[in-house]
Amino acid sequence: RGEEGQVCKIPVTGTEVLASGLMTLFEKRRFRNFLLYMADYEESDPSTHKGRDLKTMTAAQLYAAFSLDKYTQEFIGHAMALYMNDEYLNQPAIHLIEAVQLYANSLTHYENAPSPYLYPMYGLGGLPESFSRLAAINNGVFMLNRSVDEILFDADGKAWGIRGGNEVAKASIFVGDPSYFPSEMVQPTGQVVRSICFLDHTVPNIGDCGSAQIIIPGSQCGRTNDVYVRLCGA
Repeated sequence: RGEEGQVCKIPVTGTEVLASGLMTLFEKRRFRNFLLYMADYEESDPSTHKGRDLKTMTAAQLYAAFSLDKYTQEFIGHAMALYMNDEYLNQPAIHLIEAVQLYANSLTHYENAPSPYLYPMYGLGGLPESFSRLAAINNGVFMLNRSVDEILFDADGKAWGIRGGNEVAKASIFVGDPSYFPSEMVQPTGQVVRSICFLDHTVPNIGDCGSAQIIIPGSQCGRTNDVYVRLCGA
């Protein structure tokens, strides 16, 4: 939370928004107007656009249209839309609206949900399991216990298949770890820095939460990109 350096809970209900100390009373009203616009907006219905072309209007211009202050912009862009830096401010506002709508829809997907985020009951291994089940329902094919011996390319350098032993799987798009691909085709575009810390105390202002994710906007800690702190209980 700005220069105060406090950890504040992200409001997820109307009551929490009104009670939150993240915004002044007048700022809460402006924030509410923004949320109402976001909730009503439908790209296919021009009557919900209120005269704004969000494909040409930037996110920064949309914020200005609602007179939202810096900290409210950071809250929306980094805590709700989960942008990792401020580059989105100069991009079409339609992307911001879609991201915030996803946040809102996730929050209301389950009745009385305390958070828009889901955590698998049996750990993170449930995520690839759910992906596998969804893929199977949509006619996905699995090749278990198979090595990736070679990625096959056509004369134009476009990948068309993967060879594992004497078997070949064909596809039009391939997604994989860079180590599977020829080094001359791999280009680094960024890096992730990870640290693991063991604490002998709880993090202030998180109540009795056994786990939490703390998002520190880059602009509040002298960085370009945000810092994500994942807190796991004992």
